[in-house]
Amino acid sequence: MKSPLEFLESTRDRIQQKLEAKFGPTTVVRGAGVQFKSKEKATLERIELKPPSTKEVLLKATCSLVSPGTERASYLDLPNTLGNFPRIPGYCFVGSVLMSGRGSSVQSGDMVVAWAPHASLAVVPDEKVMRLPEDVPPERAVFTTIGAIALQGFRRAHPEPGESVAVLGAGLIGQLTLRLAAIAGAYPIIAIARTKQRLEAAMRSGADLTIATAEDPEALDKVAADVVIELTGVPEAIGDAIRAVRPGGRIILVGSTRGVTEDPNLLTALHQKGAVLIGGHFATNPKSSTFPGYQWPMRGAEWGAVLNLIADGRLAVDDLITDRVEPPSLPQMYQQLAKEGDRSIGVLIRWDKPGDWTPQILTQSLTTSIVAKLQKQPEPSPAPIIPGPRAETPPLRMAMVGCGEIAVQNSKAIKAAPNTSIVHAMDLDIKLAKRLAALHEAPYTTNFEEVLANKEVETVFLAVPHHLHAPMAIQAMKAGKQVIVEKPMANNVADCEKMLEVAQQTGAILSVCYCQRYSPQLMRAKELIEKGAVGRILGTSITFGQVRNESYWTVGFTGRVKTDWRGSREKAGGGVLIMNLCHTLDYFRHLTGLEVKHIFAEYATLTHPVEVEDIVSATYQYEGGGIGTLCGSTHVVGARMDEERLWGSDGQIILRPILKFCSQRTVDGYSANRWHEVKNLPPPIERQIFVERFAEAVRAGKEPEVSGKDGLAVQRIIEAAYASAQKQQPIVVENFNHT
Repeated sequence: MKSPLEFLESTRDRIQQKLEAKFGPTTVVRGAGVQFKSKEKATLERIELKPPSTKEVLLKATCSLVSPGTERASYLDLPNTLGNFPRIPGYCFVGSVLMSGRGSSVQSGDMVVAWAPHASLAVVPDEKVMRLPEDVPPERAVFTTIGAIALQGFRRAHPEPGESVAVLGAGLIGQLTLRLAAIAGAYPIIAIARTKQRLEAAMRSGADLTIATAEDPEALDKVAADVVIELTGVPEAIGDAIRAVRPGGRIILVGSTRGVTEDPNLLTALHQKGAVLIGGHFATNPKSSTFPGYQWPMRGAEWGAVLNLIADGRLAVDDLITDRVEPPSLPQMYQQLAKEGDRSIGVLIRWDKPGDWTPQILTQSLTTSIVAKLQKQPEPSPAPIIPGPRAETPPLRMAMVGCGEIAVQNSKAIKAAPNTSIVHAMDLDIKLAKRLAALHEAPYTTNFEEVLANKEVETVFLAVPHHLHAPMAIQAMKAGKQVIVEKPMANNVADCEKMLEVAQQTGAILSVCYCQRYSPQLMRAKELIEKGAVGRILGTSITFGQVRNESYWTVGFTGRVKTDWRGSREKAGGGVLIMNLCHTLDYFRHLTGLEVKHIFAEYATLTHPVEVEDIVSATYQYEGGGIGTLCGSTHVVGARMDEERLWGSDGQIILRPILKFCSQRTVDGYSANRWHEVKNLPPPIERQIFVERFAEAVRAGKEPEVSGKDGLAVQRIIEAAYASAQKQQPIVVENFNHT
């Protein structure tokens, strides 16, 4: 049953929808898109869209990619092209979210890949959108949807390493299929096309052999491939595929058919070969993995797999872009594409250059809309879109040092914040540095001294192994830079104290990326505590559990970086306590305002082949007398285990998994002595908030909200816990009081 507030909101929405249906929307967004007005006529037309509905998103285009075979067929009105004219071409799209409807999985400002047409803006169902990883530039990510077509067709063959694969068709999907075959270990890989011109790129895509059927038609009979993938859809191609496959082999039909195959001997040839014919058109791919017989939904697994291959550099796509065009040149581009012998492979359309196609938002009150409709007054003039809030001061210029796993999230936060930017990237792996730098149009290097010598760099953000935090932070501060270090602050208290000492000597601002205190749940919980919902703190409880595969200790979660530092006590400083629960210790300090007086702990390494602990338990007493408990493990089979709560003289708050509270007091309109689930929290952008507030502190010349002193306080708790377990006795946490 809906609450009274929810009922009123839904009623309001229904009334507004009915009024807008009659009198027009109060907000519209204008842009431009490609249309095929008639056969062989492409134009750039103005489009006008309403804000997205439930589970829809409104996207502003960065770029889109032409699918030459499909779009040429539609432009020329070849057989089996869908729909009447005018037609809207395109399905490979990358852009940013302008507006998101209720229930959408993405938020305003997110970069996404989408199944959307060639246009400067589009409204797309949420199921046809996927958030873009930070380390994949738009010009590469735009290959996702067409790459997924190639991948799902290739996957239907169930190829084994060492099997031979023949690909009929050397257009864009053909080139991608050849590259996927090479990644999968196929050998030999044979590229087949009508003319030699199409086959020049095939050798770069991994083909071991090429066959031009117009020059050597008999060569097909000698191929005998285990797998033949047919991509052209032309009527004669299925006969060519049967000739090229070995007896008992598999033929995958991926291309959209462009006519009727009239060869009367086709079935006889197929029977003689005993080959298996498999339909692999992308339209047969399910939307959900619950679809009987399939495990690879297009958006979830196929899109994600292609993005991962591109991000890791295993699926190269840069050289497949043969032309870059801007919207005014599109009619001429399609004329060229339609010509016999055109050699275009990938044509990229850039929508992010300013022009008549740039999206514009028009907003007016519903009353004005009704009056304008009734009086037939002219529409309001458009106002240009201004993306995001404008910073009043210049953005804080940062260098990202360490471009591995967590750096991707930090980089995304810095880019999203209105007052920060990345002007340099550094990693010992030049590929990682280059990929991250490309997202910010910044220089990159493997040399830390080069970063420190760059006068554009104001702040160094260190995302490196724990044992490097202190020496690199000290070096950066002595070079005149402000510093953020990823959590934890360092491996030990002594290093933390050295960092603070250098910060004081140099006047540098030092912070630790304890960003989780800015999550929506914790910020709301902080408000409730400050308003007296809990009263005097009596106790806290923390339970943390995840599963770490054996590979985590050498390649992390994503496999971006191969290293062994996580399993080394000397380099990491410890396991689950210092790696994971340091965040929790920080935000419990922040929430309660209390320091830990003394602690008793136990830890062990029970399941992983590493030096650091994979399970820890501790009991500790706060100043003021409250008692806290903590338990963490990295081998908890089943669902992730996150349970956190704190209680006091007047109430109790459950922080995770869902924010709930019960208080003897009436707080923020919530009635007393009842449990309340706190809903309607904003989306989590804790890293963005962290870097925004750090930048504000630097510009104001004051200590940041998360200071080096906070990092030291957390490190003292951690080091006391390790000492307690080693000595089998409670340990006093030195200097626990606020200083």
